[in-house]
Amino acid sequence: MKFVKKLGLFAVAACVGLSVVSCGKDRAEEVIDTTGNPDINLEETTRSDITLSSISVDNNASKLNYYVGEEFSRENLVVKGNYIEVVDGANKSLSKELTNYTLDTSDLNMGLIGTYPVTITYREGTNIKTTTVNINVTSSFLDDQKIEYLAGLEPVETIIKISKNQAIDFKEDVVFEKHYLNNTVETKVEALTASDKEQLTVDEGNFSNTKTGRYVIKYSFDTSALLSDGTNYEYTLNSFVIVIVQ
Repeated sequence: MKFVKKLGLFAVAACVGLSVVSCGKDRAEEVIDTTGNPDINLEETTRSDITLSSISVDNNASKLNYYVGEEFSRENLVVKGNYIEVVDGANKSLSKELTNYTLDTSDLNMGLIGTYPVTITYREGTNIKTTTVNINVTSSFLDDQKIEYLAGLEPVETIIKISKNQAIDFKEDVVFEKHYLNNTVETKVEALTASDKEQLTVDEGNFSNTKTGRYVIKYSFDTSALLSDGTNYEYTLNSFVIVIVQ
């Protein structure tokens, strides 16, 4: 019997894009005279000013705890914009869910147990707000098996800088280490072998060494662990490096 599990370990520092939303004054419905009172000004309107004061993460509605090997997703975050609305001189607090925000996940490592900060940025016009949420990565199913298993594929250098038009071999020029755990304790670290590199899959995305910029190169590595009952547990390790062409 064979169990198959796909574990996503890379954290891509992907930008979603900044949304520009105009801030302005909302015009409410005009006051309508239903009493025949001549003193009511039919031209009177109620005006309001709304200002983004901060952004926050709804801790109760968001997924902040992950197992080693799970893939982090922005879809699991509920981000809210907190506003101050001024209506006829009085302040009123209100909030709404935001979607067009950016995430900085450069410090997030889904392959190792720990607590990692993720920075969230949201913009409305020239008003920019940021907040930070902690993502907790805890032990996985394999820890419960009380066996040693390959838990992480980590680059020795996360950021690699090359010159424009410089050639790079993403399998040979990027050095990775294999991290093994047993019951959440790291037991050993090994370099990738030649046969390991044959199983390594590289996703270069839109990388171009002819254009300056910052590129995320994604890696995946299929592996398995022999469970205590003799069954084989298959899973995939993922990792990434950032290549800066300058």
